[in-house]
Amino acid sequence: MPPRRKDPSRQHWPRNLYCTAGYYSWRDPRNGRRFGLGRITLDEAIAQAIEANTHVHEHEAERLITRLDTPRPPSTRARAGDRSVGDAIDRLERELPGRDLSPAYVKLQKVHGRAVREAIGDRKLTAIDTRTVMAELLAPLRDANKLNMAQARRHYCIELFRLAEAEGWIPRGSNPAEITRLPRPKVKRARLKWPEFQTIYAKALEDTHSPWIARSMELAIVTGQRREDLGTALFHFRPNARCYVQDRMLWVHQQKSGNRVRIPLDLRLDVLGLSLEDIIRRCRDQVVSHYLLHNLRNHGRAKAGSKVALDSLSRGFARTRDLTDLRWPDDVEPPSLHEIRSLSARLYTAQGINAQQLLGHKNAAMTEVYQDVRGAEWIDVQVA
Repeated sequence: MPPRRKDPSRQHWPRNLYCTAGYYSWRDPRNGRRFGLGRITLDEAIAQAIEANTHVHEHEAERLITRLDTPRPPSTRARAGDRSVGDAIDRLERELPGRDLSPAYVKLQKVHGRAVREAIGDRKLTAIDTRTVMAELLAPLRDANKLNMAQARRHYCIELFRLAEAEGWIPRGSNPAEITRLPRPKVKRARLKWPEFQTIYAKALEDTHSPWIARSMELAIVTGQRREDLGTALFHFRPNARCYVQDRMLWVHQQKSGNRVRIPLDLRLDVLGLSLEDIIRRCRDQVVSHYLLHNLRNHGRAKAGSKVALDSLSRGFARTRDLTDLRWPDDVEPPSLHEIRSLSARLYTAQGINAQQLLGHKNAAMTEVYQDVRGAEWIDVQVA
């Protein structure tokens, strides 16, 4: 098989020089070992690679005739202890596409990978201890009060060193990230209560310029689905569609989890007094469109009938919420559009409908998270 053709933009690069996501490395042609050069300029990387190639060339093995009586040298293959953190990151990123993960999760993993590579990517795996992980990867995020990001970085490091354990690059049971500890982040987002929803919804109904705000609230509260799914919902099936109406069902292939949910159009939320079929009928107006949530008129780059941008859905809800007289304490953030999903779960549970099935959760524990009111509502004690 002929060798793979070199990238035209790298034709002038010296041999054995590589670059992955802005991180340069040099490969020793004698044993395949990689040496990280870091995030330096291209000129610096080329200069170092030429110098290393020259050094290797000057120390190449002698001619065959001079080596016939020489004992075979031990293997120079990279030992497990020579593996760097960058090697583990490379291996983990090669495995991500085969794990059937959501694009958003893969993107976040690469963000963590770049941060870890920049901080300790050139160090040996065996030289990393718990203090290093805590001081250089987690503590800066913790001190900046970015606790959610710190928790996500910790989970990434645990996965990274588990891979190193599985490959035999570090001793089994020596994962330095597993015994790290971080404060549990406090959820600052306020839960949305039903009276508050009614107030915001009433204000949305007054907006004739953007009727999709009221329609998005209706769809969210009756279906319990996420913004990413409702924003792409179609009136009919189309190839590669992830959310569409067909056979008196709303078919939802959830973008975040990949779960598949079919919701009957007869589904009705009693406190709202509307069924899913009623709302879909309301979505049809004088503008011809494939999308349930669509622009009513030309606005900037958005054309009449085109789908409403996801960020516009969130901003439209927030703008309508702020136009009401509702106020929340200074230490909490006002509820967002996504909080309607939690409210929907609580309302359907009270109505006797299985909220776990509707939300598309694989386990009841996640549904309980959505049903947790975080102290926003009173708990009524029932007297027998």
